[in-house]
Amino acid sequence: MKNLEEKITGFINKCVDYVSVFLFMVIFIMVLAQICLRYVFNSPLVWSEELVRYAFIWICYLGWALGTRNRSHIQITIFLDKLPKIVRKVITTINSLILIVFSIYMVIYGIQMTQSSMSLPAITIPVTMGIVYLIVPISDAVIIFYEILYLKNSVWRHEKVQEKAV
Repeated sequence: MKNLEEKITGFINKCVDYVSVFLFMVIFIMVLAQICLRYVFNSPLVWSEELVRYAFIWICYLGWALGTRNRSHIQITIFLDKLPKIVRKVITTINSLILIVFSIYMVIYGIQMTQSSMSLPAITIPVTMGIVYLIVPISDAVIIFYEILYLKNSVWRHEKVQEKAV
């Protein structure tokens, strides 16, 4: 079971990482090309700004998933750190459950939004707006996965009691 969990986690991590790097490269290349074509050749690309905007939207949602995976979102833990360990676990669990419920709502709403906008074309690039909105259910499903994994492996893992030598 642990091996399957590691394979799934590794696959999801690689997908998120590769898509993020690819989108950053697209943004960088398109902005650089737009600057060169606009100011050097005086012939700007019409569609590059829209492509960069949609890639940035995807990057933001993937960044939320990456922040969840790495536990790097901003937190103020001054009071939480002073509580007993079991209370910290309960509060952390409640926090994670709230995020999971919100993400489930976002998956459901994101699927509806994606389906309803599949016939809406983008203005200058040949994709539908449904492709742009598709990141909402994808990233939130990944966030749900990461939160469940965090609860299972970090918050509520069974810790072995280390016996002290007498």
